Amino acid sequence: MEIIHRSLVVAFLCLLPVPAAAVPFTRGDVDQGGRIDVTDAIRILEKLFAGGQGITCDDAADVDDDGSLTVSDPIFLLDSLFRGGPPPSAPFPGCGEDPTADGLSCAAFVACNFTFTFFGQELSGDAVFFVIDKSGGMQDSGELARAKNEVRKVVEAMPDDIRFAVIFFDSGLTRFPDDPEPAVASPETRSSALAFVNQTAGGVGTCGGAALHAALEGARLSEARRNLILYVSDGGGTCMGTDETLYLKTTLEEVTLANSGLARIYTFAVLDVLTVQKAFMKALAERNRGVPLRP
Repeated sequence: MEIIHRSLVVAFLCLLPVPAAAVPFTRGDVDQGGRIDVTDAIRILEKLFAGGQGITCDDAADVDDDGSLTVSDPIFLLDSLFRGGPPPSAPFPGCGEDPTADGLSCAAFVACNFTFTFFGQELSGDAVFFVIDKSGGMQDSGELARAKNEVRKVVEAMPDDIRFAVIFFDSGLTRFPDDPEPAVASPETRSSALAFVNQTAGGVGTCGGAALHAALEGARLSEARRNLILYVSDGGGTCMGTDETLYLKTTLEEVTLANSGLARIYTFAVLDVLTVQKAFMKALAERNRGVPLRP
């Protein structure tokens, strides 16, 4: 009888519904475009009042995390964007699971398919382009070695099918893969990329503009929704004898124009940079939907 009883209990438990696995998401990023903007508020309003079906993650649309989708959510979002109101509730600005139990769900959130940490910053994207300065200044106190180690950690953690490229620059540039189109992560491409990083030596000169344009070219070919360009440098622009201030100003304008929202650019100033270099790194990130960071 005891054996029969146990069998009945096991059979009953097998009939119980299995909770769906939690899907990481970013609250407020309703269209999964990599940032919050007025389009996200419009998507919520369309769902509420026009029968819109374009939301695959209701949790992301629950901006105030009250467990329901109401007009208060787009209002909260617009207040945060234009009136200095509080940001969306966690998880924000990175990816994460919903900390609050409620009746909403998240069927899919492709923007959080790959989440990683780079120089202490949590990021997520579908295509990642590392643009690393290997000039003389980056070698004085081991900054290049540190940058290479950060790249290695991310590449090793990449799941299959993530697009990526690694570009080192000094007075010229060298990159993996050789072609403009980014590599697709696999055991083979990860291994090749790690060998490339390990073998890359330091150089002389700082011509970051060409490397940034190469990353943008790869982003155009990636077919990814969330392209990230991670620019690690001392912020300089000592390129072919040109005036540094003019070179950095021109690079900023040309890269921002060429980008036009294609990729988010995060800048990592790994040295105590001068005023003009600091301004360049800050503007490059902020004008390209990224964040300027000082690891």
